[in-house]
Amino acid sequence: MSHNSIKNDINIIDLGGNSGYNACLFAKFSLDINVITVAPNPDILGILKRSIQQNNLTNVELIECAVSDKEDELTLYSSHTDSGTTSLNKLENYDSEYKVPVRT
Repeated sequence: MSHNSIKNDINIIDLGGNSGYNACLFAKFSLDINVITVAPNPDILGILKRSIQQNNLTNVELIECAVSDKEDELTLYSSHTDSGTTSLNKLENYDSEYKVPVRT
């Protein structure tokens, strides 16, 4: 992607922001890019917030929720041995569960 192909006021939505790698990459590319990163996993949110702060990114908005076709609150299951992996289904190795808001 060349800088010449980027137009002002581009909005990028990063669903499943995880550690913030993609959000930071896009946001650092140009201040004309607005990045909205969505992440539901409380185990990862601290890492994501630090990534945004440490890179001094003012063009990233973090929304702490899951995304679906209807608004709700669901249980999110995760594993402390692999905190980047989550599921709405409880699996054997998932030792944490959180109630997370779901937005459309």
